Amino acid sequence: MTTDIPSPPSRRDLLKRSGILAVVAPRNSQAQTSAPPEDTLDIYVCITAEGRVIAFCGHVDLGTGIRTALAQIIAEELDFPFAAVELVLGDTLDTPDQGPTIASETIQVTAQPLRIAAAQVRQHLIALAAGAASLCRCRLPAAIFNSAVEHCSAPAASAIRCCRT
Repeated sequence: MTTDIPSPPSRRDLLKRSGILAVVAPRNSQAQTSAPPEDTLDIYVCITAEGRVIAFCGHVDLGTGIRTALAQIIAEELDFPFAAVELVLGDTLDTPDQGPTIASETIQVTAQPLRIAAAQVRQHLIALAAGAASLCRCRLPAAIFNSAVEHCSAPAASAIRCCRT
């Protein structure tokens, strides 16, 4: 028995959509400034309107387990289940150009930008939740976010002004 799991949409398709939350960076290419955004931006982490978490990494898994390791890093940063993270690896049309895959250096090269992107997504989701509840992030129930962002003094929690300051 097989289940039809939809493949992740392409970077270009995601950038053409509305209703996504994505952390993007300028694409390392010779694209003209007049080119459409889907040709000039790389996506690192994206949450679609359907609730899919899709991350993009320029390296490939050479049997070292980076697909699992990077997905775990993203899931932990977002405080999402591991199974919720889809990872696109090494697709030259869709992933950031992060240089050659060198098995022993892949985590050092690719984990930090993905972790930072996931943290930015998380902070934006918390800000959206606070706005929807008409509360500052400090007043949201603690179950919504972990202790890393629970205290407004945390550096990552500075996106929205806190009522405790």
